[in-house]
Amino acid sequence: MCNRIYLVYLLLISLLSGIAHSDDDIKETRWVFDKISERDLLGKHNTYTVNHLNMIYNKSILNIGNKRLIITNDFLENKNICSMEYVKLKKSTLSYFMSAKTVNMYSMLFKYENIQFPEDVYEITSLFPGKECPVPYDAIVKAGSNLFVTDQDYVVFYKQSNVITSQDNTLYLNNNWGKYCHNRNVESQFDGTSEYICIFDNMGINESYQEVISFDENASGKLSKILPNDNNSYKTDGSSVDYKWIDNDRLKILVVMDSETTSYYFNKNNTGTNLHVLVEAQY
Repeated sequence: MCNRIYLVYLLLISLLSGIAHSDDDIKETRWVFDKISERDLLGKHNTYTVNHLNMIYNKSILNIGNKRLIITNDFLENKNICSMEYVKLKKSTLSYFMSAKTVNMYSMLFKYENIQFPEDVYEITSLFPGKECPVPYDAIVKAGSNLFVTDQDYVVFYKQSNVITSQDNTLYLNNNWGKYCHNRNVESQFDGTSEYICIFDNMGINESYQEVISFDENASGKLSKILPNDNNSYKTDGSSVDYKWIDNDRLKILVVMDSETTSYYFNKNNTGTNLHVLVEAQY
């Protein structure tokens, strides 16, 4: 009896493998981050969440080789997210999402993003049950010419790019979060708190501060363009900003808004300056 069950299991794996790779137009492809949807599935927009997701995913890459999917993200401390043998299964949108209401929500979101939402999609998941990639990559969908995953009801779009385009290079150069900073949260699922560690080699606090306001969109609109030499506090655009020098080598900056608090801790050492950024949001 056990042998018979094992043979049936092997047959199912063989059939799934055949379905996945007999007409596999994604093997030997590279998919890079394209964008975060401007609205979530409920039609709502939250600027902070969109900015947060952009920071999390803009250095993520999906490399699909022969029978294997490898996901990396240079923004995270551990950039190697997942490696798995995958299966690509064709499904109607209704059979995949299991709800006409959910299908309509995705259809409306895609329409708002000016992306065609097809009648059939492809699910990309592990060939072996129980060995899926962590969320949100446990549910990767190919819809038309895009791959996408869903995080916090926002859609993360990926585009095929076998070579790094000039646009990708510009994104990398302009977004120095990925150059200096790494997300300390192991899980990408956002729970209202974000924590980052930034390392500025061979820089003092003032130089590091100037780098931060040049690439941190949230900081550039709140923090002073010139770093105060002494303790200082002020209000701007509905926010309160407080600079507190602990000593010559340590600085704490606190930015408080109605639903969000961001703390910047600069610490100068022998090799440069480390920055700890803690963002706490309440929604």
